Amino acid sequence: MSLYFFDIRDHNGTRADDTGLDFPNMDAAITEGRRALAEMTRDALPDFPDAELAILIRDGGEGPVLLTIAFSTQRLDVTS
Repeated sequence: MSLYFFDIRDHNGTRADDTGLDFPNMDAAITEGRRALAEMTRDALPDFPDAELAILIRDGGEGPVLLTIAFSTQRLDVTS
């Protein structure tokens, strides 16, 4: 098992995960990242129609970002 960290980036900035979760491999971590991002998106869209959400998956506490899973929306029917 390897420890993976899931940093969250949204309209408030980036929040680093200092706990992490154990997964057997990166594919399992990606599956969890996708599930979590889908849940976050569902919760955020009603309040933030122009949402941008991302999960940055790291291997090891200080390791580089290995993968970013992102979702963004933009309302095109709104005029400025």
